[in-house]
Amino acid sequence: MDQTPQCSSDPPSYESVLELANPRAQLSTNELPSFVMDGTLILHPSTPPSRAMYELSSPPYEALSQNYAVHKVIHKVVSSAGEPHVRISRLVHIYDFRPSRIPLWLLAGRVLISPPTPESSLAQVEMFPSLGSLSATATSWTVAYMFRTALTGVYMFKTDQRITDKFRSRADILWRDQQGKVVAVETRLERDRDDGRVKDLPRLQLKVELDDKMLDLLVASWAARVWREALRDLHSEQQQQPANSAKKR
Repeated sequence: MDQTPQCSSDPPSYESVLELANPRAQLSTNELPSFVMDGTLILHPSTPPSRAMYELSSPPYEALSQNYAVHKVIHKVVSSAGEPHVRISRLVHIYDFRPSRIPLWLLAGRVLISPPTPESSLAQVEMFPSLGSLSATATSWTVAYMFRTALTGVYMFKTDQRITDKFRSRADILWRDQQGKVVAVETRLERDRDDGRVKDLPRLQLKVELDDKMLDLLVASWAARVWREALRDLHSEQQQQPANSAKKR
């Protein structure tokens, strides 16, 4: 039986799939989910075989696109003779992310994270460099509702690093909620210094239980942050290649 995730031509409402899509329910475990981004799939690696929980339209860490779709993978247990033995999956389109198209230099680096339809109950937010870290290449980001800035104090997530990690290359990134509590720890992707190939995949470990909507937003924001960092890394490598070639001559 084909178990390849299929996109629904007539997608159900977000609320109608919450129970089926709950990561902890699908994994039959009480542990907090952890995720690995492997190509276009976001996997839960703890219970073999690794199971896809989300799927992306393109690998964010390859930075091959300017527009990304985030799908939630829905698993359904099929029983035979009272025993569950097959899981059939389908995809529910929950978010898109892309660069903000507002042509102002102050908004450089902003990423729009929005549901695919205006009727969705999911939040439409922007991710932007946090106040005091106004660089699109920084590790400090704020995820907030559209048209609100960091000055309002209203946000969904913020990222930062431990003080002891500030000067460490590829140090973990902390994702905090509105109360400043660490809800997840991101292990950043690592590339080979010589050829730029991926050595270690990006990971996200939850530290607290989140409701479904907040978890989906966190995962979409994480994918967007990985993409922004990849743009910096790969652009830097492209600039260094001509210089390195000139030195060899």
